[in-house]
Amino acid sequence: MKYYTGSYLFPFQWDQVATAYWQKYSLHKSKHIISEDVLSRQIIEGKLFTKRLINKSVNYAEKVVNRLTRNRDKKTWVIEESIVDPVTKTMITYTRNIGHRDLAVVEEKCVYKANPEKIDEVVQDKSAWIYSDQLFFGKIIQNIVYQNFKRRAGKSSGELHSVLTKLFKVEPMDPTSNPGIVPLLKEHDIKGKAIRATKSVAQKTPKL
Repeated sequence: MKYYTGSYLFPFQWDQVATAYWQKYSLHKSKHIISEDVLSRQIIEGKLFTKRLINKSVNYAEKVVNRLTRNRDKKTWVIEESIVDPVTKTMITYTRNIGHRDLAVVEEKCVYKANPEKIDEVVQDKSAWIYSDQLFFGKIIQNIVYQNFKRRAGKSSGELHSVLTKLFKVEPMDPTSNPGIVPLLKEHDIKGKAIRATKSVAQKTPKL
């Protein structure tokens, strides 16, 4: 068995991270995600429990494993279960593959916690367990999948960071006021403000 652990820091408020998480695949336009479906969603004792089924194309490591085992599948299925607790400001996600389990099993756990010392920071702790029961290629498969997971771990967190940046913009630090986070301006709003600002400057500029 291979074990991975790592952390990632999001400079955003917990509510924003919990909101952006559900828009990660749609806003980031992840090409490897084919579909995502909510199997169940319910609130129990103030906590949101969700189970999703995700269909994705096989990644590089899975393609290599497929060649070793002569498997021709081009896509696989993943189950994701999550618990969101708005009181303690904690979100936990559990992900496991249900496809290709005869080749390798990957189980991932991510914990998103608000930094108690900084209101605008969220820490993500990621853990993963990777193992294979393949008789001849078990250790080789474990190592290939582990190395690929390790390489993709930071990129996956970066994709969520990208979505957060699209949804929310961090204002520059101002010592005279509290730092805030405001929604991003839409493209047409930015163009409109630029045009109005240009006209205003032109009207106030004295002609020689």
